[in-house]
Amino acid sequence: ALVKEFGIYPPGCLVRLASHEIAVVLRRGRRANAPIVASIVNPAGAVLVSPALRATHLPAHAVTGGVAAHEVKVRLNLQQLLQMS
Repeated sequence: ALVKEFGIYPPGCLVRLASHEIAVVLRRGRRANAPIVASIVNPAGAVLVSPALRATHLPAHAVTGGVAAHEVKVRLNLQQLLQMS
């Protein structure tokens, strides 16, 4: 029931994308394995000035796995992220 409601990756969790970006999950997508995310770290490891929405249902931005919070040294602007979702 929880997976059906929140998806495989719950809101607030960090994920790695096929594009090698790191993103934060904003909410469940149409499919449980394709959440709505905002990319916060680019493939080179640099923090993005402004988070970018990514379409995880597309192979180029598919979620490849979770990322532990201690692996990412980013201060999230929750207000900015909430406006995106």
